[in-house]
Amino acid sequence: KYGGPEGLPPEEVTTLMIRNVPRNYTEEALLIEMEAYISREDYNFLYLTWDSRRASNTGYAFINCVNATLARDLCATLNGRTWRLIRSPKEVKCVYAHVQGLALNLAHYMGSSVVEEGYAHSPMILHK
Repeated sequence: KYGGPEGLPPEEVTTLMIRNVPRNYTEEALLIEMEAYISREDYNFLYLTWDSRRASNTGYAFINCVNATLARDLCATLNGRTWRLIRSPKEVKCVYAHVQGLALNLAHYMGSSVVEEGYAHSPMILHK
């Protein structure tokens, strides 16, 4: 099973993979969900992966916190929770993401179809 980047010390982890996202959640719903647990100033990247053929998300998302302490706290808070906006038998599962940090996440998606102009479900960069 996926558990994130091997050998990376927790004090360097800022990007989390959030699993078991309800399939009918949109980016807006995920933003609202995250507001209950973390301030928008405390993260700078959010990407809800999308399956265009099914017209729904793929069940997981990535969030990059502005520091490792916030990421660890958010992961601990989210793990095992139920989703607030809809009834779902699935609990939130949070693990360290393979790609870490805002810059590496941006580099990872550059040139990808998810950042093409007009694509409605691109990664979101949040800033003050």
